[in-house]
Amino acid sequence: MELEKDPARIKVLAARGRAETVRLLVFLEHGPIARSDVDRRLRELYDRVKSEIDCTACANCCRVLPVALSSHDARRLAEHLGQSVRDFRAAHVRIQNHRAVFAELPCQFLAGTRCACYADRPAACRSFPHLHQPNLRRVVDDAGICPLVFNVLECLKRELGNRWRRG
Repeated sequence: MELEKDPARIKVLAARGRAETVRLLVFLEHGPIARSDVDRRLRELYDRVKSEIDCTACANCCRVLPVALSSHDARRLAEHLGQSVRDFRAAHVRIQNHRAVFAELPCQFLAGTRCACYADRPAACRSFPHLHQPNLRRVVDDAGICPLVFNVLECLKRELGNRWRRG
């Protein structure tokens, strides 16, 4: 299996194939394949692709995605930094679309291509790349950012053949 690993190329390819990816995800959500089978296959493909792609060699998600922060995330990160929650929020958090997110991009905790607060990272980072989420359409944008998501979806398209293109 030949995987695309270059984030710049993935951004272009994902944008070009966006409508096709949306169609695939709608098929997976509403088509004839049981959700449990979709989830199982996505997990299998994710495990296979992840064995060939090192996230710490990329870290594109940490460079371009705003990370939502819960109160629990803020507390944990404030402790990690030895700050009060108030000081942490003042220095590292802003409000975007009615939710708390890290104030800067790339993430201020990105050290090279590694997370400097990995053990204490926010829940949004822990759950990325969201392939296990009930609403798969959320990953459409992630396909242009994350080599794992892009390649899992491309592998799934190939496996399903033309079945998902009909309709």
